[in-house]
Amino acid sequence: MEGAGKAGNAADALAAELKELKDPEHRKFHTHPVGVRGVIFLSYHPPKHEANPPDIVEVVMGVVKPVAETKVLKCKHATRLIPVQHSCFASLEELKKLAGEQVPKEYPGDPENPEKQLATYSIFFEHRASAKFDRMAVINAVADLVPKNYKVDIKHGTRTVVVQMVKSTCCLTFLDGFNKYSKLNLKQLAGVSDQ
Repeated sequence: MEGAGKAGNAADALAAELKELKDPEHRKFHTHPVGVRGVIFLSYHPPKHEANPPDIVEVVMGVVKPVAETKVLKCKHATRLIPVQHSCFASLEELKKLAGEQVPKEYPGDPENPEKQLATYSIFFEHRASAKFDRMAVINAVADLVPKNYKVDIKHGTRTVVVQMVKSTCCLTFLDGFNKYSKLNLKQLAGVSDQ
């Protein structure tokens, strides 16, 4: 009789775990199709009981770094993973406002010593199915906010401001190693051809 009780407990535990996995409130990732071919937003919602949940950049880099190190691609359909830390309506004015709030937090300058170089940076801009934006106007809108302690290095910047315009949404992300990790292109990191 004792074995039947253990089997019942295991079955009950399994049923409870399956119920929790199917419950949308308990899923960490939610998909949001945006109507642009080849683009999907995944929102990340860490469990409420986690004391120090990782931020979205840590989650994405936790996928990217092992691919770069092992050259093994474990996802069949994803080409690039780009975390989105901040978003706003896709307009130059809204981008300037959002960047004006976030750039000083991510790129604190040294006003006492403006000649001291703290790091190199680049600005990466892409747009998909959105209104035509003047590339240099977008780049300059962000670059004008970065303190002079940071030197522009387009190809080898250690830090990158990623600006993505997708339909009517502007996404802003601050990354270290964006260029080092092939602009987060998983297939390039693994050495897999697109064919």
